[in-house]
Amino acid sequence: MLNFYYQVGYSGLCLLLIGLVGLFMAIRGTVLVILVKKQGLLPQGILNQIIITVQQCEHATAAPTTTAQESTDSASSAKGQGSFTNLTTPSSAPSRELIINTLMQVRMKGIYSSMYFLKLCAAIGPLLGLLGTVLGMVDVFSNLSARSMPDPSMLAGGIWEALLTTVMGLTLAIPALIVHYYLLMSLRGIRNQINLAVSNIKLN
Repeated sequence: MLNFYYQVGYSGLCLLLIGLVGLFMAIRGTVLVILVKKQGLLPQGILNQIIITVQQCEHATAAPTTTAQESTDSASSAKGQGSFTNLTTPSSAPSRELIINTLMQVRMKGIYSSMYFLKLCAAIGPLLGLLGTVLGMVDVFSNLSARSMPDPSMLAGGIWEALLTTVMGLTLAIPALIVHYYLLMSLRGIRNQINLAVSNIKLN
């Protein structure tokens, strides 16, 4: 472990720790997506619970509390008496997409947290690798300037150690990005399935 630290430095250790957490998040998100898809529209499944909640919200906001004539009469009466009434209209209700997105993020927060962390890994992995490479090259050229007759093998070994962090960063970022988009496309498919079920649309 100490030899590994001398080869890759702080950037390499950070990449190793993030990679271990990213591996856990990738497995966790993939397993949760598989479980949600396997449940499907079962009565006790997450998707069915979201569909029922969305339908209840739409039914609650679809029925106005007063008719148009009653609203006009009450508004004119309130104006004459100098008082104000709070009228609830369906236009003030949140949209179906907003309700579905909110419910999905609440009920499937494990998948969303895994997806966001993998996106972070894909973004920060190459940057940490580049940082380690730059720091390694600075150390190589610092040692090179301190010697009047530098050894070519020492220079090559230092460059190899510096580029090792770049390889680690790319090795972390590429699989993380692949799993991130897999989770993203799976969530989009689940959202479309919920929209179709709420709208009572069946695909042949």
